[in-house]
Amino acid sequence: MPREVFVVQIGQCGNQIGGQFWETLLEEHAAAVAREAEASKKWSRQNASYVPRFSASMSTFFRNVNARHHACYDLGDGQPLRTLKARAILIDMEEGVLNELRRGSFGSLFDERHLISDVSGAGNNWAHGFCVYGPEHRDRIAESLRRSLEAAESPQGFLILHSLGGGTGSGLGSFVVQMLEEELPDLPRFCCSVVPSPLQADDVVTAPYNNLLSLLHLRRHASCVLPVSNDALVKMYEAGRPPLFRSSFLFFFSLFFALFVFAFSAFLAGISTNDDDWRERRHDFQSGRAETREKEMCIR
Repeated sequence: MPREVFVVQIGQCGNQIGGQFWETLLEEHAAAVAREAEASKKWSRQNASYVPRFSASMSTFFRNVNARHHACYDLGDGQPLRTLKARAILIDMEEGVLNELRRGSFGSLFDERHLISDVSGAGNNWAHGFCVYGPEHRDRIAESLRRSLEAAESPQGFLILHSLGGGTGSGLGSFVVQMLEEELPDLPRFCCSVVPSPLQADDVVTAPYNNLLSLLHLRRHASCVLPVSNDALVKMYEAGRPPLFRSSFLFFFSLFFALFVFAFSAFLAGISTNDDDWRERRHDFQSGRAETREKEMCIR
């Protein structure tokens, strides 16, 4: 059974990396569909009869929905491809990057109900993102999580894309990771965190403090953290032409998800042997009773 992964993009850096990530995934799936179409031509004379279908592998990061209805509903595996929706939650306290993604060529890929934004931004302040925007937008984030879980059959975990230098990615990102552990402790939280370079002058004066406070919370609440050096990414881009950077980007995420699978293989095996307990926990979260249930278990 395929297991779904939810991508949570937080802050400007997280959403910019996420935009490139989804574009790469779509191109890879398009190439796979082209190969299947070419293979079908060899076995069938009616080339026009080939219809791309939604596969189990695509369901890990995408939903196949019928967008003709006001309330989009999911189509099962093996059904013809209709409208793909990313299993993603986009969070930023400024509207600029999210508006760019909306207007981009892949804007229809994101569900508007899973786009959470504000106006003023966190001001490169970890405390403002964690202490102000976190509690303020907690209900909206929780509602988006509930909707995502309702559209999944067997969730695998969360992939958080963010940076540790700014205010939203560091502060609100720390809040979201802590929230996920409190609300959904059974699902692993895999963080891809872009770390500011200590060797170069940063335009954000508070970046070292944001970085330190974020790492403290990630150490406590994240299941696994993959730190990515911002300086290394810049050198990777400047070393060659954009195609070279693109190849390195693909290699990085290939290695990233290979690590994701191996790191939680034993964990996922444990979940698969106790699906009834997981369904009960998911129902508790969707009905807002997760915290009460944890207290009852502690009393027992």
